[in-house]
Amino acid sequence: MEVEILEYIEDPRGFRRGLMDIKVIYSIDKFECFRGMGYFEKENRKWLTFPNTKRGDKWVPYYERSPEINKDVIVLALKALESHLDKPHVANEQLPEDNCFPF
Repeated sequence: MEVEILEYIEDPRGFRRGLMDIKVIYSIDKFECFRGMGYFEKENRKWLTFPNTKRGDKWVPYYERSPEINKDVIVLALKALESHLDKPHVANEQLPEDNCFPF
């Protein structure tokens, strides 16, 4: 199993540090994508939450899975996120209008 970070958006609110989309690759032709996962950090503790929605007064997951699978995915996703955050990223800048593509 391998986890790839598709997108990470910094969005600090309380203990939340950001939101991310991940792709969990089980084999060449079998994968799952999770969008809108929360990344949280407090002191030395880091954790992820799977996307959920509010129904009445309760928060319920969009997608339920075996706790063991979730545990493995979270460990791999945190490692992938650390690696992703260590890489230098180029800020998204708009090209000037005079530097358009030639088509």
